[in-house]
Amino acid sequence: MDAGIEHLTAGKGIVHSGPGHVSHRRVSKQSARASDCADVPCAFCHGTGTDPFGIMSWGSQCCVCDGKGVTQVRGLQESCAHCRGSGAIKTFTCTVCGGKGLMPLRARDAVACPECQGTGDDVSASAMPCLKCCGLGWVALDA
Repeated sequence: MDAGIEHLTAGKGIVHSGPGHVSHRRVSKQSARASDCADVPCAFCHGTGTDPFGIMSWGSQCCVCDGKGVTQVRGLQESCAHCRGSGAIKTFTCTVCGGKGLMPLRARDAVACPECQGTGDDVSASAMPCLKCCGLGWVALDA
């Protein structure tokens, strides 16, 4: 890491300011959100902020975005293999992506999962994530 470049340690709010140097200065949630996160439309409720299936009621708020219509993601993302980017499996939130419809970009040394052939679904029950790749649809080459 170059001196002068700062980034956040995931979830800790600790700033790193150079090789081997850790500052214990707390970073505000607002600056952490601005530097690390991006707002994307909620895949589960399609940006409406309400429960798309009306399970509790048609007016209840979305359980993924808390009624905001947007969710926050960190870094480069790709569509979730298990829910195909919809954020939902049947009428439930996807357990792989948490309903966001996005997952962190796959590693360069990754190949399609030999169990699910990249679908992210368990071969015996498509509503369940693949046990080998945990629903990602890919595994590292050395796995």
